[in-house]
Parts: sequence; structure tokens; C-alpha cells
Amino acid sequence: MRLSPLHRKIALRLALVILAASALIDLVVITGAQQALVRHRREQGRQWLRHCCRWQPSKAVAGPAGALATVCLDTQLKPVGADGPLPWLTLDEGQAAKLGRGEDVVYFQGTTWGVVWRQAERMVIVSPVENGEGAVSAAAGVWPLAPIYRQMRRLHGFVLGYVLVNFLVLEWIGLHLISRVALRPLQRLVQRAETCSGEGAWFDADLADKDGFGRLSHALNQVYGRLQKDREELAGAVKRLETANRDLRQARKEVQQAEKLASIGRLSAGLAHEIGNPLGIVTGYLELMRRDELGEAERRDILSRIDSEVSRIARLLRQLLHLARPSAEIRIPFRVNDLVRETVEIFRGQPFRRPMEIRTQLEAPSDHILADPERLRQVFLNLLINAADAVADGLDDGCLTIRTENREGFIAITFHDTGIGIPPEHLPLIFDPFFTTKKPGQGTGLGLAVSFMIVEAFGGRMTARSDPAQGTTLEVQLPLAGPADEPARPGERRL
Repeated sequence: MRLSPLHRKIALRLALVILAASALIDLVVITGAQQALVRHRREQGRQWLRHCCRWQPSKAVAGPAGALATVCLDTQLKPVGADGPLPWLTLDEGQAAKLGRGEDVVYFQGTTWGVVWRQAERMVIVSPVENGEGAVSAAAGVWPLAPIYRQMRRLHGFVLGYVLVNFLVLEWIGLHLISRVALRPLQRLVQRAETCSGEGAWFDADLADKDGFGRLSHALNQVYGRLQKDREELAGAVKRLETANRDLRQARKEVQQAEKLASIGRLSAGLAHEIGNPLGIVTGYLELMRRDELGEAERRDILSRIDSEVSRIARLLRQLLHLARPSAEIRIPFRVNDLVRETVEIFRGQPFRRPMEIRTQLEAPSDHILADPERLRQVFLNLLINAADAVADGLDDGCLTIRTENREGFIAITFHDTGIGIPPEHLPLIFDPFFTTKKPGQGTGLGLAVSFMIVEAFGGRMTARSDPAQGTTLEVQLPLAGPADEPARPGERRL
């Protein structure tokens, strides 16, 4: 019979249990038989000693077969007929008192190899004897225990043979019964589970319903039925999700197309407005130039005004060009805190419509990045100008706080002003081209859009938060440079 790994494990554990039980039985049998033989030998010696000196108390007597020596004792517990004390006869006061009460004294001497360990070599028996005249004396004898141990060793060999045969028979029977009752049904259950196609029962019909494996099969059938039902429901849900995803992708395409059209519309409207006004002014000045009565000085003035409007259109077109097609990126290592300080110092010299306090909290310990400092300076100037305009439109003198801090591989530059804030409905549109809340002539609506594109070009992101009661917060996050780029030393400029 080929044994599976599970069979081998069970056979090994069953063998260990049977061996342990057999060893315990062997120990109990041998120990019990040995104790019984010792008790029998002690009883024989005690009976013989009680009668051996009753008729001849005044001389030593010959011992029974197997005894090493026997002797009679007088009333003083001294050997009768012996020239001196016997080496094997040693009685203490407690044993003498026990003899005085008519009780036997048994003790053991020496050690020798027994059956499985070392045991006593000799047994000494001292028994009280009453002679014919009524005087109390005793008889003592010493018996070897080696014959008993030899007899036990022969018996032990027989017991071990019986244990071996018993072990083999019980191991085979136990393994057969366990395999028939548990392992075979379990193997059929595993095979059925591995080849289950979803039809029929998991188990064969040879198991009774009251059997544990029969109940297990019934429970697994119920579980598999629920799994099949859940699988069908999951397949239906997947199909519904695929349909919903197709609908969502189509709706997203339509929304993106609508957003593109809306962006194009806002861009066209803003462009028409921003270019239409200068073109209208240029057209008006050209009509004036056609008049003959204009003097030379007036013509030069009109030409200067036309040049100013044309420059305004050219500047607008350049901003649009930056927005649609950013210039080639330049990436050099520099420190953001230094760039912010320089930009703020430049901006402080500009005239404000309303006094504004600028506070800097440049606390980021790591501010080394790779980017174009001039383009980032343009971003920071746009944010400073917007903050100044927001503060100027407020009722009180305002404050702008610039803070830097590190966030998981990024440096965050926060611009928080205490101006009038941005209405919630306008906040999602502030990065769209030509969207502005400023009065006509004060801005084109391209500053934040261009700044947003510059920050994204360097792997960063720009976000805005606003509360009309507390002002506006614009945050620029830029990735920090890697360890391979050495930071500038103190006092060194890399701009």
C-alpha cells in the first residue's frame, strides 16, 4: 500500500503512541513481577526464620536453599555461636525496638545491575523467635537478589518480543482503521473538490448522513452553491460595470469636448476683447491720420499712441504663446528661499495703491530644487501682484505672508493675503486663460494661467483656497532636487 504524506504522519504518531504505551506496560509488568518475587522470597525467609531457632536457639543453624547465611540471636540480639559480629547484620535502636514489639525487620544492602537499572544486591531479614522456655530471641538471614533479577531479565526478553509483535499488529490495524474511517473519505473529498465542475454532489453516496464527513460534504455543497450563486451575481455585476464604464467613457469624452468648446469660447471671447479694444483705438487713430488739417506734432502723437496699442497687442500675443507653447526648459540648481527673498526685495520698491505689509517665514530646511529661476521669478511676481491688487480692493491695509515648508519630497511656497478674497463660484476658473475678476484694463487674465503652466512644467502643482472673510491662499509645490545635485554653499549664488 502506497502511503501518502498524511498516512506517514499519522503512522509515525500512532507508532510513537503505541511504543510509549508498550514501554509503560513493559515497565509495569516487569516491576510488578519483580516486586512480587521479592515479596515471596521475603515471606519464605520470614516463615523459615520464625521456626528455625525455636528448638535450637543456642547454636547457629543452616539456612534454607538460596540463603547466603542464617544465624540465631540471643536476647541481647547477638549472634549465637559466632566468634564476633557479622558484617551483614547491622541493627540500630529503631530496628531493635521493632523486634521487641514482635515485628519483622527487612533491609537491603549493596547494589547490582537489575533489569533496567541498578538495584539492591542482598536482602536481610530479621524475625523474632520465641523459644520453648519463653525467652525472646531472633533469627536473621541474608538472601541474594541476583537470581530474581536473572529470572526477570529472561521474562523481560519474552515481554519485549510480545511488545514488538503487539506493536506491529496494532500499528497495522490502527492505520487501516484510520485510513478506512477518515483518510479515504478525506481523499475522495479532496479529489471531488479539485475536479468539481459545479454539478452533482461533492461526496459519494456511500457515507451516511449521520457520518461526520457526510455532514461536511453537505455543508460544502451548500457553500459551493452559495459560491456559484455569488459567482453568477459577480459576473452580472462585472457586465453591468463594463457597460457603465463604456457609458462613463463616452460621457467623459462628451464632457471633455464640451469643456474644450467652452475653453475655446472663453479664449476667443477674451482674445476678441483684449485685441478688439486696441484694434478699435488704432482704427480710430488711422481715421484721424487721414485728415489733412493735422499738424506734424499731432501726427507724431497719434503715431506714438498707435505704437503703444500695437505693443500692447504684441505683449498679449507673447503671453498667449507662452501659454500654448512653453519655451525650452532650463534647469539649474538653486535655493527657493533665496529666490523668494530677492523677488520680495525687488517687489518692495514698487508703488502700491494701498500700503501692504509683506512678511516672510522661510522655514523650509530643504529648499534645493532644479528649475529655471527666471521663470519661477515670473510666477512669484504674478502672485505678489495679484495679492497687492486684492489688498488694494479691500477696506483696510492688508498683509501678505509668504511661508515655505517641506512636505514629503516637495517644498511648498504659500502666499496668503488678507484681501477681499475670491467668490466660491469663481475659484475653479482662476487658472483659465482670460478669466479675471479685475476691472477692465487692470489685467488680461493670463498671469495665473501662465504661472500654472510654468509650475507644472517643472513637476510641481499650484492650488488655491479663498475665503472672502479671511483672504486668499495660493500654494506652489515644487519637487526637491536629488542627493546627486550638490546644494549651493552659504553665500554662493547659482541664479
